[in-house]
Amino acid sequence: MHAEESAAGADLRAKLIGRGLSADSLPPAIPVPIPENYLFSGDFTESGVPGLGQYALFKLGADQVQLEAELVALGVLPGGSGALYCLDLATGQVILVDVAQKSVTGVNSTFKAFCAFLNAYDHFLSANPTPQGLAANAREIGDWMRRIDPAAFDHELSEQLWWPVVLDGLEASP
Repeated sequence: MHAEESAAGADLRAKLIGRGLSADSLPPAIPVPIPENYLFSGDFTESGVPGLGQYALFKLGADQVQLEAELVALGVLPGGSGALYCLDLATGQVILVDVAQKSVTGVNSTFKAFCAFLNAYDHFLSANPTPQGLAANAREIGDWMRRIDPAAFDHELSEQLWWPVVLDGLEASP
């Protein structure tokens, strides 16, 4: 990490805390080394939103999705869907915003939990390189995730939840 990235990350962390987010809900350092895989990318050219970059603050209006919010862009769901992982400044939750589908899916209750999940998931993928291994061990990572962030599996976070869909896909692997 370069000194300017570290300073910019410290500034962002201070701004987020200044906006009312708990220091405990944030990763200890920003930028966060989040692994890129088929669930997450920092390449915003796939977002379909010109000029948007990682950790950019932006607003969504109710005409774009069923949400009016100030958000921080965290990353994109690879594959060209244009769905964005965002930190909602009002709630501190990480959500997946799909402007094309006008939908919002709950991902994690905190940015810190989101980073932990992505890093654990990447490690899980590396440790289980076959579809059979993924399916056989999906329950183990799901149990760990439920202990770390139970809200990510609770419909009080959102009507639509991301991690249960991901884990169901793993369990259904051949």
